[in-house]
Amino acid sequence: MKPFVLSLVQPYAESYVKSSRHITTVTDLFDKKYLELSYPELLKVCMSIKLDITKEKIDQVERDRIKQAKGINFFKHRAGRIGASQSKSACHTNPALPSQSLIKQICYLELAKFSTEATEHGCRHEALAIRTYEELMKTNHVNFKMKECGLVINEDMPWLHATPDFFCECDCCGEGIDQVMPVHQRILPDKPHWDSVVPKLENFWRREPRTNIAMAAEDNWQTKLSTLVERTAFIFNNDLLSDVKFVVPVSTGESETKVIPAHKFVLAISSPVFFAMFYGQMAENKDSIELPDCEYESLLELFCFLYSDKVNLTGYNVMQVLYLANKYMVPSLAEKCTEYLRDNLKASNVFCILPHAQKFEDKDLEDRCWELIEKQTQEAMTSAEFVSVERSVVESLVKRERLNVEEVELFKAVDHWATKECERQGMISDGGIKRRLLGEDIVKGIRFPLIPQKDFASVVFDSRILSYEEFGNMIKYYNGVLTTPSPFLLACRIDPTTHRCFRFQTFCAPAPRGSWRYSGTADSIILTVEKPVKLYGVQHFGSEGGKYTVTTDIVDPIGNTSLVSRAGNYASEKSDTHAYYGFDVMFDRPVILKANKEYKVKSLINGPSSWHGGKGQTPVQCEGVRFTFRNSAPDVNNGTNETGGQFPGILFSVSK
Repeated sequence: MKPFVLSLVQPYAESYVKSSRHITTVTDLFDKKYLELSYPELLKVCMSIKLDITKEKIDQVERDRIKQAKGINFFKHRAGRIGASQSKSACHTNPALPSQSLIKQICYLELAKFSTEATEHGCRHEALAIRTYEELMKTNHVNFKMKECGLVINEDMPWLHATPDFFCECDCCGEGIDQVMPVHQRILPDKPHWDSVVPKLENFWRREPRTNIAMAAEDNWQTKLSTLVERTAFIFNNDLLSDVKFVVPVSTGESETKVIPAHKFVLAISSPVFFAMFYGQMAENKDSIELPDCEYESLLELFCFLYSDKVNLTGYNVMQVLYLANKYMVPSLAEKCTEYLRDNLKASNVFCILPHAQKFEDKDLEDRCWELIEKQTQEAMTSAEFVSVERSVVESLVKRERLNVEEVELFKAVDHWATKECERQGMISDGGIKRRLLGEDIVKGIRFPLIPQKDFASVVFDSRILSYEEFGNMIKYYNGVLTTPSPFLLACRIDPTTHRCFRFQTFCAPAPRGSWRYSGTADSIILTVEKPVKLYGVQHFGSEGGKYTVTTDIVDPIGNTSLVSRAGNYASEKSDTHAYYGFDVMFDRPVILKANKEYKVKSLINGPSSWHGGKGQTPVQCEGVRFTFRNSAPDVNNGTNETGGQFPGILFSVSK
């Protein structure tokens, strides 16, 4: 009542809100005699007003309030109500000079209303959210019921009231009230907002221990729960029949603790570790067990799964729940955690998930992490988690052949990691210390020759990570004095989107007759592509255990100019996709092949007889690119042509 009266009396409201904005409900209380009263006298008037409330009136108000919530007089009927979010401000505002915004929020709601994308989304989906919540709760709670409600007034203290969206009750948890709030955030891709909110509501519903022993005894709860899962779920986080309590920190590193009541038998039949703890030769006899290495919410989720086969995993708790699932040997829960991580793996969290996959030796999840890192390297490296990974992860990153990032950006990320590591260890962040923390394998794993000279001068040089000799070698390399600036690799990293174009339908193994031999004459083929591609390398046939010395060139037939050349020694390996043995000759940099222009692939090979291909196809369609092959005549050739011979595969990516 206090804001009603104050909003009508000078100087408490008139200087803030125009009289034309006064709402009827407020002006109906106007009385001229209030204008002559001082503030203490006005306060007495406020306190003297007493509402005559009966149960019948309360019910009537609630029924009317449900209708009013969707009516045109919504703001009128809410005028003067002090909500929970405003109560502290209302009690502490200066009565002689009350807050203008507070008066507006309490008495003139229409002036303070606002609309955002979140509130509009909430209005559109509120009914759907409530229905979804009800369906979920009915599957997890016994005899769950919901009832829409309006303004609920306390009969003993009528100045206290609440406007929850609905009442709810069930046999296993008792009564409660719920409020639907707009949440404009996509927790998971392509899922409506309310779909991610419902599990959180249920988690809040069951998070506090229940002490309904008397109620359970009176209600014969066992007769209302038809399955074993329902009965064990009923005693989850419940003092009823509890014979052990777990004391755990609210969160890691905090001194505040919470207690979870539990039942030794239920835990023991679900976990070998708990069985040994309670019934083994070294059984724990204490009634209270402290677990400082876990968090309250995560242990609660573990127990929830052991009692009900249900778990509510989130990005916040999944790692801790996975840790507990492995610690207490609950493989079915560990698999659910791993499945959740697989489904929610993305560039922003991959460096958080990868160390856990390695720790728990989950090879499939680890491979998925690296596959994502290779495809979205830049996004993954700029995530908050990258700077806190172990050094071994950084080393594995720079040693990978397939990364989708410019080498200078990779160096920047590594340098940033080293700077943060200096801060963590309380060291001065200079080049020498950063190099010591990185180690030689990481520094030499970065392919500095792939960094443009301008970027090398402005980024790498300023970091002071390279030695004087290494820096000098790079300068000589940029100026053509050195061809190989040891110890850094020259070969470009393979784009993760690289494809292989295979041109043969049959493959012939080395044999006394019909083998593919090498006697100093080069194998060659003419290649044409229908659209521009980046050529990274050429696959060659080899033999089991065979080693070869090879020089491969990509030649522009016009002028017979070599566009790129690669020479080296290669050992044959079994093909991942076919029966033959072979090896890849990768160029130091990709070559851009222009559309509809002929290029010659030429290799001078020295080594034992090898596999060779037959029934060659031309043209070949691969990843939307049409490849055409033809004989390189009139060149002297070792026998390779469009139908057979060398070069089983072309490694390429489509130019962007």
